[in-house]
Amino acid sequence: MAFPRIVATATTNGTSASQTPTVNLPSNIHPGDLLFCVMRSADANSYAFPSGWVELVDASPDSSVDGSAIAYKVADGSEVTSMVVTLSTNSAKFAAIVHRIVDYDD
Repeated sequence: MAFPRIVATATTNGTSASQTPTVNLPSNIHPGDLLFCVMRSADANSYAFPSGWVELVDASPDSSVDGSAIAYKVADGSEVTSMVVTLSTNSAKFAAIVHRIVDYDD
């Protein structure tokens, strides 16, 4: 029995505010890999991930202006080196991490 393994990680430090931030993806993505993204922005936004991504969390949990999102995708072979996530209201600085996971059960 194989256990899930994180085999690659990409981080993005969005130091310039953007309403359509570009998030780096890990290298060597293969069809069937699980991609798992955690993102935080400096404004209370809703997030719109590209087609194929499933959003698990989209929240601004307190009175601060920060927002968070968690999403995943099973790779289909169309992935490139980055993706664009759309913020619903304002441009914001952000940070994101995306893991590439193999040997998982879906």
